[in-house]
Amino acid sequence: MRVAFFLPNVGSYLDRARTLAEASHGIERLYLLVGRLDTALDLAEHPKCTLVRTGFRAGRRWSNQRRACAIAQRLVREEGVEVLHDTFGHLLPLLRRRPRRHGLWCAESLYCLNAWRLAHVWAHAAWPRRWLTRDGLGMQYGARVERAVCRHANRVVLQAPGLVPRLQETTAISAERLSVIPNSVDTGFWHLTAGVAKREAPRKPVRLLFVGAVGRSRGSHTLVEALRLLRAQGEDATCTLVGRVARDEEAQLRARIRTCHLDEAMHLAGALGREGVREAMQRHDLFVYHTINDASPRTVLEAMASELPVVASRHPGIDVLDPEGEAIRFTVYGDAAGTARAVRSFREEPDAWRARAERGRAIARERHSLAAVAREYVRFWRAGP
Repeated sequence: MRVAFFLPNVGSYLDRARTLAEASHGIERLYLLVGRLDTALDLAEHPKCTLVRTGFRAGRRWSNQRRACAIAQRLVREEGVEVLHDTFGHLLPLLRRRPRRHGLWCAESLYCLNAWRLAHVWAHAAWPRRWLTRDGLGMQYGARVERAVCRHANRVVLQAPGLVPRLQETTAISAERLSVIPNSVDTGFWHLTAGVAKREAPRKPVRLLFVGAVGRSRGSHTLVEALRLLRAQGEDATCTLVGRVARDEEAQLRARIRTCHLDEAMHLAGALGREGVREAMQRHDLFVYHTINDASPRTVLEAMASELPVVASRHPGIDVLDPEGEAIRFTVYGDAAGTARAVRSFREEPDAWRARAERGRAIARERHSLAAVAREYVRFWRAGP
């Protein structure tokens, strides 16, 4: 079996790229099509994985798509590729022509559900935000592509069973054409590095960490309120938000931080690279993540792999990581008081939270390691459409 898998870049999907390289051991050949090779990818131990650069250029969406499709079409014609596995609709023109290609079947992985977000998260946003901002226009376009690939792909892949009804709410795709392959994480990279001592708890102040796109729909204001409550109750705690702040929300978020007198306790660190995020995971005590946005937020899995205790809102993409609640302390989205209680519990019951962190690390290794998820991909491709 020969598979061509498309990724927009390597830097944002490094663990996924390594998972696919691992999956190449289970098939005849994997062609990893990459829009931009912005991060080095060592394939020395994966002789059956061939890296193919499509040469994406910034701001040239249509020419990039044509270039990717032309290269994928050549691989089908000259290299005998049997499976095209696309992401984000970059190979949509080929998916539309698929019926003419006997023996070729196409899969599409969706890592975010734009149409659902527009209907539920952005439903009350003012029309300029929906239609005149970069984020709004990107979601409008993404929703149209999402519906198109659901019509034309043989199978669509999500990261959690609970996301299936969300996609079906906005598309006409049947359950029979949907599959689930979980996210993977490089557990070796994200674990505590040699020479770094294990965290000692309780510690003052308790250092909270969030990593992801910073904004109201991902719980940033909830974290501000939780920190305000903790400090009002005499608890010593700080919070670091790592990630890009939504342009139209930054001023409001900073104003809220000032109003709550949290300027010295709450830090907007901006976006950090992979190494910087790992270092932040190692320097903090508790990972806190609220969202109504994501499909399956990878950062929660990275925190678990880092053996960092997690407090998270109920969400289908997070529930699937710990269905028994053995590792993650779940709260309701927007529940600042519940989040504050979890932080107090962390200080009062350090042994219980250490057990949670260790269980989280075990779950990441057992169910979401590169090798474990690579086997899922191979089974999926071999099962066919």
